[in-house]
Amino acid sequence: IRHKFTKGYAVYAGLYDSFMFDAQITTAIKFVSQSDLSSIYMMLGHSEEGISTDLANRIAYEYLELLPLTLDTADIPADCDCIFLMPSKDITEKEYTKLSAHLSNGGKLLLITSYSASAEFSNLSRLAADYGLKTDFKGYLCEDNENYCYSGYEGLIVPDISDTDLADIISENKSSLLLGGCTGITKTETVPEGITHTPILTTSPEAYTKSDTSKDLKFDAEKDVRAQYYTGISASNASGGELVWFSTGSLTYDDYDVYTSFGNKLTFINALNRLSSNEGNSGIPSTPITDTSAPVSEEFIYVFLAITVLLIPAAIVSFSVIKYKKK
Repeated sequence: IRHKFTKGYAVYAGLYDSFMFDAQITTAIKFVSQSDLSSIYMMLGHSEEGISTDLANRIAYEYLELLPLTLDTADIPADCDCIFLMPSKDITEKEYTKLSAHLSNGGKLLLITSYSASAEFSNLSRLAADYGLKTDFKGYLCEDNENYCYSGYEGLIVPDISDTDLADIISENKSSLLLGGCTGITKTETVPEGITHTPILTTSPEAYTKSDTSKDLKFDAEKDVRAQYYTGISASNASGGELVWFSTGSLTYDDYDVYTSFGNKLTFINALNRLSSNEGNSGIPSTPITDTSAPVSEEFIYVFLAITVLLIPAAIVSFSVIKYKKK
């Protein structure tokens, strides 16, 4: 993995705190049986934050290679399986043209954006509108439903998982999701012909956005309007091109690991795997070594009791009888 993208978040030992033999064997088999890794090109030049060392390790563990791409001065490489874009400022006109052509020709793009009180994203918004999607980058997404936010914090969202494959991965790994710094994605009034939408993460109907976050994030009945939003959605075109858009960078942050058992990162990696047609290892659950007990089946308990209560005493008695007769 190219670690030039990493940033200085604290790195948890979560990648190594489990028995992951099945997944490790799968990675080893891929290494000796596949000639090339799936190539993920991360676009640079938009004040990207980069990714943590832990996330870089997890990406490599999935048998994915993360490579740099400065699209304003270079073309998209032929071996590109997926483009990853997480900008803090807008893309250029030239980049918009190249990304649009890439998607029209069946290419894949994973887009991650976040709330921004100042940045303008006119070209990025135009690309999203081409796929029937939009967001207010200056509107901080909040939840007014206590079942969809964390401990009463309106800005920390616990979304519904609409994608069944992702829901299975989150469940099998005993993880969860917690999103911060979101904006609400909605469909445009007129969706272009040939575009198909597939929801991934969804808020409750009581969600709302706040343009003024200077005081607090509580719902204001006079100013705020409740609506259901997407925080993750896929948009596909007729040629097989696909844009997957998550409206929160918290899917890549180490800070959320302790609250989600790495569920946020699993969501991010699952998107990379799917867009690059990489089978990946995130769907192979691990056994935590921090567990103080091991699961035991009911059948095992019955067999154990039979041995300890019946067979062992019988064996002792038989041995004693045989020893007595010999005397």
